[in-house]
Amino acid sequence: MNKYENGLRIREAVIGKEASQMVTDSLADIAPILNQKTLLAFDEAEERPILTMQQREMITITSLLTQGDTLNQIRIHIQGALNVGLSQDEIVETFRAPLKTYEKRYNRLKIS
Repeated sequence: MNKYENGLRIREAVIGKEASQMVTDSLADIAPILNQKTLLAFDEAEERPILTMQQREMITITSLLTQGDTLNQIRIHIQGALNVGLSQDEIVETFRAPLKTYEKRYNRLKIS
Protein backbone atom coordinates (compact mmCIF):
# COMPACT_ATOMS: atom_id res chain seq x y z
CA MET A 1 0.00 0.00 0.00
CA ASN A 2 1.44 3.38 -0.97
CA LYS A 3 1.12 6.61 1.03
CA TYR A 4 -1.96 7.80 -0.92
CA GLU A 5 -3.79 4.50 -0.44
CA ASN A 6 -2.90 4.47 3.25
CA GLY A 7 -4.01 8.09 3.59
CA LEU A 8 -7.31 7.25 1.95
CA ARG A 9 -7.77 4.30 4.30
CA ILE A 10 -7.17 6.52 7.33
CA ARG A 11 -9.30 9.40 6.01
CA GLU A 12 -12.20 7.03 5.38
CA ALA A 13 -11.83 5.60 8.90
CA VAL A 14 -11.83 9.09 10.41
CA ILE A 15 -14.46 11.01 8.44
CA GLY A 16 -16.29 8.13 6.77
CA LYS A 17 -16.30 6.81 3.22
CA GLU A 18 -19.10 9.08 2.03
CA ALA A 19 -17.49 12.26 3.35
CA SER A 20 -14.11 11.16 2.02
CA GLN A 21 -15.60 10.70 -1.43
CA MET A 22 -17.27 14.12 -1.17
CA VAL A 23 -13.84 15.66 -0.52
CA THR A 24 -12.39 13.88 -3.54
CA ASP A 25 -15.32 14.88 -5.74
CA SER A 26 -15.31 18.51 -4.63
CA LEU A 27 -11.64 18.88 -5.52
CA ALA A 28 -11.58 16.75 -8.68
CA ASP A 29 -12.20 19.54 -11.18
CA ILE A 30 -10.60 22.49 -9.47
CA ALA A 31 -7.61 21.22 -7.48
CA PRO A 32 -7.04 17.45 -7.49
CA ILE A 33 -3.60 18.00 -5.99
CA LEU A 34 -5.28 19.24 -2.80
CA ASN A 35 -7.02 15.89 -2.49
CA GLN A 36 -3.65 14.17 -2.78
CA LYS A 37 -2.21 16.51 -0.15
CA THR A 38 -4.99 15.64 2.30
CA LEU A 39 -4.32 11.94 1.73
CA LEU A 40 -0.65 12.49 2.46
CA ALA A 41 -1.55 14.46 5.60
CA PHE A 42 -3.57 11.54 6.94
CA ASP A 43 -0.75 9.13 6.12
CA GLU A 44 1.80 11.37 7.83
CA ALA A 45 -0.41 11.66 10.90
CA GLU A 46 -0.12 7.92 11.37
CA GLU A 47 3.66 8.06 10.92
CA ARG A 48 3.97 10.78 13.58
CA PRO A 49 2.10 9.46 16.62
CA ILE A 50 3.04 12.39 18.87
CA LEU A 51 -0.55 13.64 18.62
CA THR A 52 -3.49 11.28 18.71
CA MET A 53 -6.13 11.41 15.99
CA GLN A 54 -8.48 12.80 18.65
CA GLN A 55 -6.10 15.68 19.30
CA ARG A 56 -5.67 16.26 15.58
CA GLU A 57 -9.44 16.47 15.07
CA MET A 58 -9.76 18.93 17.95
CA ILE A 59 -7.04 21.10 16.43
CA THR A 60 -8.66 20.89 13.00
CA ILE A 61 -12.06 21.92 14.36
CA THR A 62 -10.54 24.83 16.26
CA SER A 63 -8.66 25.97 13.17
CA LEU A 64 -11.78 25.77 11.02
CA LEU A 65 -13.78 27.73 13.60
CA THR A 66 -11.33 30.59 13.54
CA GLN A 67 -11.33 30.77 9.73
CA GLY A 68 -15.07 31.28 9.29
CA ASP A 69 -17.15 30.16 6.30
CA THR A 70 -16.09 26.53 6.77
CA LEU A 71 -19.43 24.97 7.67
CA ASN A 72 -19.09 21.91 5.42
CA GLN A 73 -15.60 21.16 6.68
CA ILE A 74 -16.67 21.64 10.30
CA ARG A 75 -19.53 19.16 9.85
CA ILE A 76 -17.15 16.60 8.36
CA HIS A 77 -14.66 17.04 11.17
CA ILE A 78 -17.30 16.92 13.90
CA GLN A 79 -18.26 13.51 12.54
CA GLY A 80 -14.57 12.65 12.35
CA ALA A 81 -14.10 13.67 15.97
CA LEU A 82 -16.98 11.41 16.99
CA ASN A 83 -15.56 8.59 14.87
CA VAL A 84 -12.18 8.74 16.60
CA GLY A 85 -13.77 8.64 20.04
CA LEU A 86 -14.31 12.21 21.19
CA SER A 87 -17.48 12.76 23.17
CA GLN A 88 -20.08 15.35 22.29
CA ASP A 89 -19.04 17.30 25.42
CA GLU A 90 -15.40 17.33 24.30
CA ILE A 91 -16.42 18.62 20.88
CA VAL A 92 -18.58 21.36 22.39
CA GLU A 93 -15.65 22.35 24.61
CA THR A 94 -13.49 22.53 21.48
CA PHE A 95 -15.98 25.07 20.10
CA ARG A 96 -15.74 27.13 23.26
CA ALA A 97 -11.96 27.28 23.42
CA PRO A 98 -11.21 29.78 20.63
CA LEU A 99 -14.23 32.00 21.17
CA LYS A 100 -14.12 35.27 23.05
CA THR A 101 -17.70 36.44 23.04
CA TYR A 102 -21.03 34.84 23.79
CA GLU A 103 -22.40 35.90 20.40
CA LYS A 104 -19.67 34.13 18.45
CA ARG A 105 -20.03 31.04 20.63
CA TYR A 106 -23.78 30.99 20.07
CA ASN A 107 -23.44 31.33 16.30
CA ARG A 108 -20.86 28.58 16.10
CA LEU A 109 -22.79 26.14 18.31
CA LYS A 110 -25.88 26.79 16.21
CA ILE A 111 -24.22 25.25 13.15
CA SER A 112 -23.33 21.99 14.87
